[in-house]
Amino acid sequence: MLFHNCPACDTSGLSRRRFLAGTGAAAAAAILPAPAVRAQAGKTLIDTHCHMYPPQYMKMQHEFEDARKIPRYPSVEAWSVSKLVELMDQNGVRTAVMSYASTPGLWFDGGAEVAHRVVTEGQEFAAKMRQDHPGRFGVFAPLSMMNVDVTLKEIEHAFDQIKADGINLQSNYGDKWLGDAMYKPVLEELNRRKAVVYVHPLVAACCGRLSVGTFPAVIEVPHDTTRTVTSLLLSGSFARYRDIKWIFSHSRRRASWRSSPGNITTPPTRHRRRPWPRCSSSCRCRRSPTAPTIRISRSTRTRILRSSGFPPPTSRPSSTAMRRGCSPR
Repeated sequence: MLFHNCPACDTSGLSRRRFLAGTGAAAAAAILPAPAVRAQAGKTLIDTHCHMYPPQYMKMQHEFEDARKIPRYPSVEAWSVSKLVELMDQNGVRTAVMSYASTPGLWFDGGAEVAHRVVTEGQEFAAKMRQDHPGRFGVFAPLSMMNVDVTLKEIEHAFDQIKADGINLQSNYGDKWLGDAMYKPVLEELNRRKAVVYVHPLVAACCGRLSVGTFPAVIEVPHDTTRTVTSLLLSGSFARYRDIKWIFSHSRRRASWRSSPGNITTPPTRHRRRPWPRCSSSCRCRRSPTAPTIRISRSTRTRILRSSGFPPPTSRPSSTAMRRGCSPR
């Protein structure tokens, strides 16, 4: 039994919040393979949206931000493995599955070779975190996606060498979203491996200047999740690669109604039959325990996962809201 005192399993005095806490953890456990999930006494949460910042990645991010006069996030600057473990212990998080934050993109305006180097360093860094802290960390291995042949080798390394629990993709890579024909060999290989694919959005190249007085990511990040979900749906990728288990983060409500079958262009006839895959949505509880969660589709296969999005852009620990529970409106 992976979950001790699971609220979804114990119906005595079951409240709505306790039920959601249990079902969120159970959904994550059902998606993630071992070794991401191992029993930890007194801890019941699995965080599927938790970011890592290897030293070389941080150095490149500093250079990128300084050249563009972009202010730094204090919480990102203070990130460390030890601090993350401390916060996990404080908030009952059993396992955090590590991934890259998308912004500003794995390539840092440096092209395919830079992206591949960043990916390799990230895969090894996350694997070392898991090795040093057994049972506490899982690995969503990043992929560069800028050269298909290189990306296929990255998949091989991720699953065959470091035994990753899944794959970490961005919602877009430059001017291409995940349903683009260029990525067909990559999705075919992920489908063959029955991979868990975690998708994190970033501001698309087209839309970085569409600000209305706040950081572009505030508006663009949830919308770009919708763009890539729609891209996968209309390209037939969801129907074609049904053995991929998808997790979409920063979804909120946009992908729910804009990408529901009744609100978008009808998919090609050959893909109309059961176009939705095994989808899950990550609810990042940043500021309120009642932040709205969403359904990526009306499919019974869809799950809502709770996540911290650590480190948060504010000083208030988002893991506290995650521990308290996300209640759908």
